[in-house]
Amino acid sequence: MSNQLSREEKVQYPHLAWRKTGKQSGKWYYRHVVPVGLRKILGRREITDAHLIAYRMSKEEILKNWLLYLKMVVKAYFSNLGRMIDDEVIFQTQFDEQLWINIKNFVQNLSQLPLWKDRSMASTIFSGKQNYGYWEEIFRTGRSKDGVRVLAKPLNFMEMIVRHERLD
Repeated sequence: MSNQLSREEKVQYPHLAWRKTGKQSGKWYYRHVVPVGLRKILGRREITDAHLIAYRMSKEEILKNWLLYLKMVVKAYFSNLGRMIDDEVIFQTQFDEQLWINIKNFVQNLSQLPLWKDRSMASTIFSGKQNYGYWEEIFRTGRSKDGVRVLAKPLNFMEMIVRHERLD
């Protein structure tokens, strides 16, 4: 790749950092700069399943939606105890040990869903930034808005608080 970037190259490689290095004949020239975090990932050459799962689950639009399910886990726990909890301070309330176990089971079971490590979904379901409603639909129905099956069945937070053996 030459030091001069075309518009297509800038669009094709948006995840890479480019730094202006100088001007010659009225044109700016750029040098490719790999961010430190990306350099470490590329140095390993292969992204592990654990890293891919963590990355995908932590995308803003996905995280927001599964945190809503986690909120339902907390509310269901307090409801089963016959206690009311204020939505405004739900995550500022001290939790009992059993609730922490429920939360841990929920997050572990969620992370074990096959979609997180399915690399074939990189160019479809996980391509680009989706809106919140896109992932809400997937978690609620198991399908994307275009009708593509993403989950075997919709998320059921009550099933997900039960401890399951890890498949690893």
